[in-house]
Order: sequence, then structure tokens, then C-alpha cells
Amino acid sequence: MLIRGPKACGKTESAKQFAKSILNVDQDEQVPVLMETSPKRLLIGKTPRLIDEWQEQPKIWNYIRHEVDNRGQSAQFILTGSANPEESIKMHSGAGRFTTLDMRTMTWQELGFSSGKISMQTLFSDSKKDIDVLDEPTDLEFIIEKIIIGGFPTLLGKKLRQSIDLNRAYIDLLCEVDISRVSNVKRNPVKVQNLLRSIARNTSTTVDIKTLELDIQKKKMLIFLVLLFMNISMH
Repeated sequence: MLIRGPKACGKTESAKQFAKSILNVDQDEQVPVLMETSPKRLLIGKTPRLIDEWQEQPKIWNYIRHEVDNRGQSAQFILTGSANPEESIKMHSGAGRFTTLDMRTMTWQELGFSSGKISMQTLFSDSKKDIDVLDEPTDLEFIIEKIIIGGFPTLLGKKLRQSIDLNRAYIDLLCEVDISRVSNVKRNPVKVQNLLRSIARNTSTTVDIKTLELDIQKKKMLIFLVLLFMNISMH
């Protein structure tokens, strides 16, 4: 299984609940050496075996694929990571060997703020079942505060001020590091932040690239790269 999702959404911790052994690719100093000498040894362990931050050694993907074929059994490996490997790395799609699970931040029901009585699936289905829309009232101030805090597991129990600081640090790293990593070109983090503000300001509206460009006074290529990164980070 391949678990995908944004950083800090809980991929590794969720996988640990099911894994019987763990390989921390980004922490174990022996991993680079074994990848060059005996990569199959990295796959030895009780199953399901968690391969965390596998993209740090993207060639391990193909070794896992072949190992799955050789074993002929299911539930052998769980792969987690917050970034995609370099595009230059040739990798098999993994079709027929991997199932994919996309994780997001925690929902209001998971956080305990919603009863879950009203189902979007039921609302938009052809079911004739009556829907009880009566629920406990929620103050607007409460809704705004919880939206600002967000659904990252690390923010559970954090106060509003702490959550704002952590979320800002998350965005800062995205602007200063991740956007440049996607394009392999150093980007101006201030202008990237301006673009993200513009995108946020135009949420749920129809906006063209020219409007975004005017907001940051930057070429369209940067806008394209940021939109590309946002798509990649969600997969």
C-alpha cells in the first residue's frame, strides 16, 4: 500500500498502527550503503513492513515491486512519504502491486466537532430517505477559530495562537523550500507567499491567471509551478 498526502497529516503514525516492522529510510545511515550493495536486505522484516520516507531512495520502489511479485502475497509493505521522487528516476507504475490511499487532514467529525448526522452522500443521492437536518447550533466564532486551527493532528489540543504560529511556519517552509524543490530553481519566497494569498483570497471564485499575476507582479511560469506543486502535494 502507498499512503500519500501532505506533510504532517498523519501518514506515518497511521501506518504504524498496522505495521509489524519499520524502516526509516531518511534516518537509518545504513540505508544508502545497503541500497548500493544489498538492497533486498532492507525489505527483510515482519510484515506488513513500513518503509517510511521511501522517496529518499526512490529506486527502492522497483525492488519492492519485484519482491511483491516473488512473494506472491498481499499486505507485505506500506510506503509513506511527503514528497514525490525526482522525475528523472525511472519507476514502474506499480499497477497490480500497490493500492493507494490518499490522506487528508482530520475532518470535523474526526475532531469531534461534528455529529456526522448529515451525510453529503445522502444529500446528493437519489435516496428517498428523510434527512433530519436538526443539529446542535454552532457559534460562528467557534467555526472561524477551528478553521484557522485546521485539522493537522499535531495541532490537537493547541491553542489558537500556537496553531497560527505553526501553520505560518508550515507555509513559510513551503514557500522557502518546497516550491523551489519542485522546479529545481530558487524562487522568491515573498512572491510565492503573495501568490498563495491571492489564491486564498479568490477561493470559490472564478479567477484568471492575469489577476493572480497582477497580485504578485511575476511571470506566469511561477503561477504554473505553484499550481503544479499544489496538485502534486495532494497526491
